[in-house]
Amino acid sequence: MCAWGAQGGRHLCVYVAPAGTLGHMEGRALVVDDDPEVLAALAQLLEDWGLSVMAASDGNAALRLVSIHGTPDAVVTDFRLPEGETGLEVLRRLRAVAPAFRGVVLSGDIGPDEALEVQRSGYALLLKPVSASRLRSAVAGLLDSGG
Repeated sequence: MCAWGAQGGRHLCVYVAPAGTLGHMEGRALVVDDDPEVLAALAQLLEDWGLSVMAASDGNAALRLVSIHGTPDAVVTDFRLPEGETGLEVLRRLRAVAPAFRGVVLSGDIGPDEALEVQRSGYALLLKPVSASRLRSAVAGLLDSGG
């Protein structure tokens, strides 16, 4: 399954294993991405794995969802978001109000200094395009680490 960005550039392409070949996951996830197709694809993928998913297009929407529905177990966010906001900033804002979650940042466009900042902040970084198995492994690691 591939999701295409507004300018026609491929932002996310994941290859899904046949049903029944992967174990079921449990937990709540928050996905943040400003590209509606990528957001929908990521949310669907995580739901297919058994997670309850909240989806937000930016940091403000993510904070609203957390204030209404509570802290997710895992947050998957794109690095580049609207109006110059980054996924790392979203994670920091969320951490201030909901400290008990783990996060992973996805990016197809990140510089070495930004990548180092993400990793120094304690979050995983996956470069796009990311395979479903690699994303699944990262999300499983977030859930297993328990906050």
